[in-house]
Amino acid sequence: MGGRAVGQVYCCQFFLVDLSEVQELFVCFETMNEDETKTMKSSATLSDTEYFRNLESYHEKWVKNLGIQNKPGIPCRKISHQKNEQIHTACLKVLDRCPSTLGNSDLESVVALFCEREECDFDESYTNILEMLVPLRCSVDELYNIFYAITTKFVPRDILKGAVCYQLMHLIVQYHDPLLSSHLESHKVTSFEYGRPFFAALFAPEICKQSLYVVWDKLFER
Repeated sequence: MGGRAVGQVYCCQFFLVDLSEVQELFVCFETMNEDETKTMKSSATLSDTEYFRNLESYHEKWVKNLGIQNKPGIPCRKISHQKNEQIHTACLKVLDRCPSTLGNSDLESVVALFCEREECDFDESYTNILEMLVPLRCSVDELYNIFYAITTKFVPRDILKGAVCYQLMHLIVQYHDPLLSSHLESHKVTSFEYGRPFFAALFAPEICKQSLYVVWDKLFER
């Protein structure tokens, strides 16, 4: 399927996508002021008290910035996907790494309901995002709504190899840094390989939590 870049819009036979949506993370970094950049760099050395205080702050701000106030929570009815073994095992691993007052069935409900409502298959990236949210000490309803807001507002629906988002990422790198783009191409490194960690889970498996919270906080302000 052919396409062409026109200004900041990528045109193809079946879609029209504003490149600014894919550039959001770049803008997020570019607009960080000096204090915010220092905070991100020093976050890994926070004391436990400072860390938990920051988590409380992120919890409060993200509820507001993601617009989840008064959103309905997880229904009491049984969710058909709850016994999915893949989801069950993945959620157990999250709780092994991030102890929580929430139980495994709570995390399963969050992921299963999302998959059911969005009519999508489970992806490991969902639990990468969930692992960032569990330490915020949300209720299960808040956890679901924050997770839902992030995955629907910031994660492309199609993150498989060959998806539109990777074509756009290639164009952005090619535009902003042609030398880097040529270097990556010469080594046969595709935009899928360097773009998926962001598109699938907003760098959740790649950057330490303390620093990534700062990046997400800035991103969710937009």
